[in-house]
Amino acid sequence: MTSANEPLRPLGPAGRATWDAVAPNCESGTLEILQVACEQLDERAQLRIKVLRDGLPADRRALRSLDRHVSENLQFVISRSIPATEEDPFERLAAELHAAMGNTED
Repeated sequence: MTSANEPLRPLGPAGRATWDAVAPNCESGTLEILQVACEQLDERAQLRIKVLRDGLPADRRALRSLDRHVSENLQFVISRSIPATEEDPFERLAAELHAAMGNTED
């Protein structure tokens, strides 16, 4: 059995940073979805490099599609894991993800 401190499967840098930021607040029932979102973030990092290198429209569309899936998965995890506070959890997560992934703009 895995604790919330360790991912269910190995993650790359982007996924691990997100796991470390979000997992401590997760209910055990949402850890698999968080894991998938973190894996998607690792895939996103690789795909983004390809988009920047090759500039193919199909890759850019795939990147934006992946972004939507990551967002949906993280919204699900957060909505079930972070208690309601006066601070908007989506804004906090966005700030944490922005810091973890660096300031990268397409």
